[in-house]
Amino acid sequence: MGLWPEHISHAERYAVAREWVQALKRLWQEERVTFHGRYVHLEDCVSNPKPLQKPHPPIMCAGNSATGLRCTVEEAQAAFMNAPTHAEAAATSRRAKRIAVQLGKSIKTYAMVMIIPGQTDAAALLRMEDYNTGVDMVALQAGVANHLREIEQAQAHGEAVIPTLQRRIDRATVPDPYIPGYPYVGSAVSIARQLQEVIIDGDFDGFVLTFPDFIADLQFFGQRVLPLMADAGFARPLYQVSIK
Repeated sequence: MGLWPEHISHAERYAVAREWVQALKRLWQEERVTFHGRYVHLEDCVSNPKPLQKPHPPIMCAGNSATGLRCTVEEAQAAFMNAPTHAEAAATSRRAKRIAVQLGKSIKTYAMVMIIPGQTDAAALLRMEDYNTGVDMVALQAGVANHLREIEQAQAHGEAVIPTLQRRIDRATVPDPYIPGYPYVGSAVSIARQLQEVIIDGDFDGFVLTFPDFIADLQFFGQRVLPLMADAGFARPLYQVSIK
């Protein structure tokens, strides 16, 4: 959105974020804070009321690059990732947990997943084909100029090009839907199996779920998929609650 000066590289943005988070943690825990870093300066600052969670609320970061993952593991409690394939999501999750082990820490990993359910696998695939056919190519390509600028800045600072930026540019030239998170498509049994596989492959702790038809698909997931996950030991069992 044009908020960053041209001279600040991708890696340096994480340096800014790291300092800000470190200052924030102190404000959450200490009565008065004086903090002077390279980017953040606080002089006798007070932040009240303090959070109920101790020592502070859990922090989640969505950095998926090498720099982003390391910053996440060092400063946060959870890593949030959005990958275009099952294999890449699993690999990124495993990479975050390896970094945590190297640092003597732990990290939880969560992925964004689009659920496209159907009564059968064929019916669900037809739904996704409809989304393919109706993709808004103008909207899809709107971000290309910004992605190209980010790549140019990375190259100017001697940084490796972030793979996700190049993939977004590639996807903006083909009639393929920009589904947020790798789509899990199929019947209840198929979706449950796909989720179980990526949990095992990536050692995931959870997901952020999105649905094309939010109410109907969410009900389908809760009534048909989640019980299968619970039966297999991958989720807590559902309890029916009646409100009078």
